[in-house]
Amino acid sequence: MFKRSILGVGLAVIALVYTAGAAQAAETPPNLTNQETQTVEFDYSPELLTYLDTLSPSERDAFIASTIPATETVTVTQTPVDEAAQASVAEAARSGSAVSPRATGCWVGRADWDIKAIAGNSLYTYYHVGGWCMTGSTVNSAHIADSGAQTWTVGWRYNGVTASSSGVVSNQGRSYTQHNFILGVGGWDIQNTLECGRVNGGDGYYTSSATCGIY
Repeated sequence: MFKRSILGVGLAVIALVYTAGAAQAAETPPNLTNQETQTVEFDYSPELLTYLDTLSPSERDAFIASTIPATETVTVTQTPVDEAAQASVAEAARSGSAVSPRATGCWVGRADWDIKAIAGNSLYTYYHVGGWCMTGSTVNSAHIADSGAQTWTVGWRYNGVTASSSGVVSNQGRSYTQHNFILGVGGWDIQNTLECGRVNGGDGYYTSSATCGIY
């Protein structure tokens, strides 16, 4: 498993991104996007350690460099999905604010995780899209809008979604999915990794994290 810090898309970030896209038509607000790359801490399973012991030093170094997770890039994108939400963003842009203080409407927030090895190749990617609707400043509902994953390096395979949930908690529309990735060598599974993606939607903004569960 990985240990990661929470990546948030705050109001200040949204304001900067919106300003950068001001050349676009005001009646069609642009997506609000941010990206962050960080180092991840990978926990080796006993089976993986046993396999590494069968390799020569050079083979071990090459395997780790090309097959073991080392960095994670998270890209988060928020989109107003109905006219009320689009109007809230447009109103905020006109007033010079990050977001309307009463962001009525429905929104979706997408977070994409790209897990790479030291060599820079992508091992696997996954994403979670959370949706929520508001009336005034009150979140009324939350749902999982979409999720998915894909592997990019030989040996890793995707084993599907193993858990998911959504709901309104602390006036946030929260949802998450948990994805299972397996590393195999020569027909032998040597690493089983669970990855979670969560979106917390609020008053015209959202945060994302690799947290399992909505509480």
